[in-house]
Amino acid sequence: MPEADLQPRKQDGAGLAPASGVPDPLPPGASSALARNIPVMAITTAMNVGSMMLWMPVLSLILRDLGASDLVISTASACWLVFSAMFQYWGGRLTDRLGRVPVMVWPGLLSAVSIAACAAATRWQVFVVLYALYNTGHALQGPVFASIVGESVPAARRGQAFAVIEFGIGIGVIIGPLLGAVLMPLVGVRGLLILSGIILAAAAGLRQMYLRETRARNAVQAHFAIGHLFAPRLARVLLILICFNVLLALTVWGPFLSLHASDAMGLDKPAINRLAAMGSAAGVLISFVAGRAVGRWGAQPILSGGFIGLAVTALLWSLQRTSPAIIVTYILMNMAFQVTMISSDTFRVHQVDEEIRGRALGAMGMITSLMTAPVVPIIGWLRTTVGSGVPFYATLIPAAIGVWALAKLAQQHGQTHGHGHAVPVAESGVAT
Repeated sequence: MPEADLQPRKQDGAGLAPASGVPDPLPPGASSALARNIPVMAITTAMNVGSMMLWMPVLSLILRDLGASDLVISTASACWLVFSAMFQYWGGRLTDRLGRVPVMVWPGLLSAVSIAACAAATRWQVFVVLYALYNTGHALQGPVFASIVGESVPAARRGQAFAVIEFGIGIGVIIGPLLGAVLMPLVGVRGLLILSGIILAAAAGLRQMYLRETRARNAVQAHFAIGHLFAPRLARVLLILICFNVLLALTVWGPFLSLHASDAMGLDKPAINRLAAMGSAAGVLISFVAGRAVGRWGAQPILSGGFIGLAVTALLWSLQRTSPAIIVTYILMNMAFQVTMISSDTFRVHQVDEEIRGRALGAMGMITSLMTAPVVPIIGWLRTTVGSGVPFYATLIPAAIGVWALAKLAQQHGQTHGHGHAVPVAESGVAT
């Protein structure tokens, strides 16, 4: 994994000196203190994801029940992407200025209040606005999340660290839908939304108490501008991340899985929740294997395999109509998703040096989300006019482009990808 595609030049007595290309080490004696961040992040992330997955598998159906059409649902998803994209950039700026922990905690409370308030919505328009605020909290945390995990362990162990986080996510995604399926007949969707807000608030409190700051107090405020991301090499990196976002928007992160499961497969809301739990259990089982694979072979080849695996399994799943086949292909799709997530998280963190990590990751998140946003309503429109399976055939396009861009990236620089090989400063286009 290239460590410093955005490595800034630093001032010394002789003027501008190129970056060393050595992975940013942890400060002496800080390893054990910061390493505790990983289990804290894993536990609180499991809480956050579990609270979200109480209702997330049926989010599109919730909007339907509030009177939204399928086209409105797709358009709302795109608007949420645009809205959260803008706040990812500001989250990155805030975390480089204020530190990682504050920007990890307070936006979490915003999300907690917003999702609990969604329970009071009786019209889809109100729900969409409140859900946008919920997404704002998560968007502000986005760059911080990757930064605090990546900075809590040495560079060579980042793949394993993200595997631990993905394990926590997997636990949340297993327990959340199962608990949602049990509680939904008892408390309804509104009760699940209120419970979600309570759990999010508790997770924010735990993070405030137990997380340790990873950004040094005397950290250099190196210059960074969004335009630096469009240097030739980084433009290719952005293309890879855009393909990743589009692929997830068409599958596990978008509205199309639950709509297809309901319309084409005839599954009801509790059944969709149970299916999500089974897929997540398989993802948990493969998370540590994926983390070790990233540590051994680097994130680029694993990410390429994840692109292919996720697109192919999503398409195969969409074609099934019998329960065993639906379950098996859904499990395979979630395993491919987990591999793609772990390798992508590691890939993303390794692109930037610590001095600009928050701002750079925030800018990357903003650009990739803005580029992804128009895809969802376009595919949603095609789905209503052509057929429910359109999103899953469309996954082959970003997967193919992503694999091609990763191959070109490796070919251009002759990198084996994985342990801090730096890009020359002149090429990265970033300087103080």
